[in-house]
Amino acid sequence: MPRAEVRLPKIGLVMDNSRVVRWRKAIGDTVSIGEPLLELETEKSIVEVEATQAGILEEIVCPPEAMASVGDLLAYLTVDGGVVGQEPRPAASADAPVVIEQSHTSNVGNAARAQVPSNRTDAASATSRIRSSPAARRLAAERGVDLGHVAGSGPNGRIQMTDIVKTATAAATIPTQLSAMRRAVARSMTESARSIPQFSLESTIDLHGIVQHRLQQTATRPSVTDYLIAAIGRTLPRFPAANALFVGSPDDPDARIDPVKGAHVSLVVAVPDGLHLVTLHDVEALSLAEVTALRTAAVARARDGRLARDDLRIGNFGLSNLGPSGPERFTAMLSPAQSGILAVGREREALVVRDGSIMIRRVMTVTLTVDHRVIDGRLAAEFLSAMIACAESDWTDF
Repeated sequence: MPRAEVRLPKIGLVMDNSRVVRWRKAIGDTVSIGEPLLELETEKSIVEVEATQAGILEEIVCPPEAMASVGDLLAYLTVDGGVVGQEPRPAASADAPVVIEQSHTSNVGNAARAQVPSNRTDAASATSRIRSSPAARRLAAERGVDLGHVAGSGPNGRIQMTDIVKTATAAATIPTQLSAMRRAVARSMTESARSIPQFSLESTIDLHGIVQHRLQQTATRPSVTDYLIAAIGRTLPRFPAANALFVGSPDDPDARIDPVKGAHVSLVVAVPDGLHLVTLHDVEALSLAEVTALRTAAVARARDGRLARDDLRIGNFGLSNLGPSGPERFTAMLSPAQSGILAVGREREALVVRDGSIMIRRVMTVTLTVDHRVIDGRLAAEFLSAMIACAESDWTDF
């Protein structure tokens, strides 16, 4: 019976290699299309890889803890019927599926032993046995200081707040090596600044309609971010020229602008050591409640470090909201493969003139940054105006 190859897919735009965490199937197990086959640790997350070929897992070439580069051979499947392979994978695709094709050899990267995280319960017990004041423990948790590495200056070596401050200050002066996530963020932002000409426009959204609509939601309370994602989703398809991506180099005769089908919005999510972009796909077809449910689940996966492959397929439009403690306005940078991103300032009260009357309303400043190779100033202004009009509606049709 013929054999099919399972090769390491490229996940995200900046992934070069990853570690095999575990195989979800054992040798001899039957594999169906769409079933989770294995888990990979990328620079940003643990990602499940689904099978794109049915068969029986015959041989695992890349065992758990092994490192492999994109395209490396991971395993062999025994397939039935003599038909091997799926539709071909585009060579430059950033979110291509697992390649399963007629067998030929490929080298696998060297295996690397992963660091095994310590048991959290044991760590918490050890911390509780260290002599320290409650205030010092709270401050240590806030500053990320390990109490086991702090010399206490209090009675009988008891750790006090001043000891935490000294330790945190000393640690802040030590150069920090880049983590895999921070390196990925740096690489992406460097590429953005180097290759994408960007400009920004700013405007203000009156949140009265959103505030009134939220008060009526008793089952699930959408966040302001959910309303903005929904507004972007409804507006993008109305501007096909803005819902597009620049492909290639401007000097390349084959450079082109590709239209995008649907609205795919990537939300910037802050995590302890960097940023995740989690994408909600086909937002134009979603109700507000569906946007809320999908966004809540995606953000939870990002913070748990267990994103799905679809989460990592960067949408052509982004949204960054720094929350209630953020600034009134800021500018966000585009990620590669994005034509626009909306930076959302914090909510505030302001005097607003409506129908000749002055009133106090909740407002927020939003800043739209776009790829100037795709979107010119007039188009950007029209899109932003239409998106704001959607956001300021009464939301009865959502």
